[in-house]
Amino acid sequence: MVVVAITPRRHVVALGVDLAVILGVLGWAQVGIGVITKRMLIIVPFVGLAALVPFVAGGDRVGPVSIEGLWAGWNILAKSTIGVLASTWLASTTPMPRLLAALSALKMPPIMVAIAQMAVRYSEVLAAEFGRVRRAMTARGYQPKRPTDAKPLASVAGVMFVRSYERGERVHAAMLSRGYSGTMPNLDTARPDVGHRSSRFDSMIAGLLPTTAALALTASLLQGAI
Repeated sequence: MVVVAITPRRHVVALGVDLAVILGVLGWAQVGIGVITKRMLIIVPFVGLAALVPFVAGGDRVGPVSIEGLWAGWNILAKSTIGVLASTWLASTTPMPRLLAALSALKMPPIMVAIAQMAVRYSEVLAAEFGRVRRAMTARGYQPKRPTDAKPLASVAGVMFVRSYERGERVHAAMLSRGYSGTMPNLDTARPDVGHRSSRFDSMIAGLLPTTAALALTASLLQGAI
């Protein structure tokens, strides 16, 4: 993703190679189309921004469309798509406990790892709680049809924020009383039957994407744009 981010937007072939490789590893890892489509929904706002940029950007124009705006829109769309696909590959092939353990092994600050652990755990709790509140509102006749009907949802969001903050304090106090020292135990290493030391093949696959992206970028820079 770092190599893709620094690839100049006019080097279309290099970005095309990056996209082809990530699609290839997604297919090799047997990540389903449904999973990919669901994860890709996150870039919908970026797609909207990319479609708007050509009409509001400056520079030379062809009718109402800015040439620089087209390149800027392409840059947003291509890099966000490749980034989300790479994240989808990682999230779909690596269980969250092992991903967090890997972040710790890579010397990410413990507080950041702890925040990620809590976010993963309690995002599901908060989503379930919001679902219960939403069903309760529907059972009481709440059926939003106009923008002004969103006010009750805003009130619910505020209440849930306060509840989440209070729950966080209670959970943290409970963890401290049970010996929490700032890091969570690695459950995989606590189980002798679960081994996940990286093999040479794992290292080769892990290096496939960044190496290919770097080679594509280098070749594109040597040959010029496009």
